[in-house]
Amino acid sequence: MKEISEIFGGLSEVLRAGMETPRQYNGTPNAYKPTQARFKMKIWYNDGNSRTYYSFDSYRNKNTSIVDEWEGMKKLIRLGHVTHVKDVKCLVIWASISEKPMTNNANYDFEIFKVSRAGSFQNKFVNFRIDENKNNLLDLQRLSSGQRKITQ
Repeated sequence: MKEISEIFGGLSEVLRAGMETPRQYNGTPNAYKPTQARFKMKIWYNDGNSRTYYSFDSYRNKNTSIVDEWEGMKKLIRLGHVTHVKDVKCLVIWASISEKPMTNNANYDFEIFKVSRAGSFQNKFVNFRIDENKNNLLDLQRLSSGQRKITQ
């Protein structure tokens, strides 16, 4: 039986899960923009336009709030890979190491994942951990000890 740290530990498992095709919904897409997000993704398209997306990390479960940054990153990767894969010139996902990363003023200065015509590259210092409140969080201490930019 696999340990939770093996399942949720590194970036490669998030990347694999993010590449899966999502289930189809009949409703209209949600236009909600989070105010607090650990990850930010920017996509540059072949036509010269660009667009920025933020991760949805917090979920309500009955009376409690759960933070699942692994799931938020998985959904960003899925959005970039499945939805926009044909039109993408370059895609970069950054992380903020702020305690409460607010989307309007957080410093998203650690590159986590990058896709371009040269290939895909990932930050080897990315790791996820589960805390005492069962929140699945990015290991900020390990990330901050590594490199800010992805080296190829």
